[in-house]
Amino acid sequence: MDYTEMNFALKIYEKAVLIRNRHLFRTPEVQRDAEAKKYTLEMAINEIVAEIKKVATVIKANGN
Repeated sequence: MDYTEMNFALKIYEKAVLIRNRHLFRTPEVQRDAEAKKYTLEMAINEIVAEIKKVATVIKANGN
């Protein structure tokens, strides 16, 4: 993995942590432990990757 790939992966990880923490913060306190087990970091990463795919599709469509 080169520097660019590692930097990209780090940015995705940091954003996923923020998204997950925000989601858990919005969850009522009595349900947070259960929600923390249910809403994993992997789920947050998948949401970010889906957003990236949408943006890439728009860029590709406008570039041609």
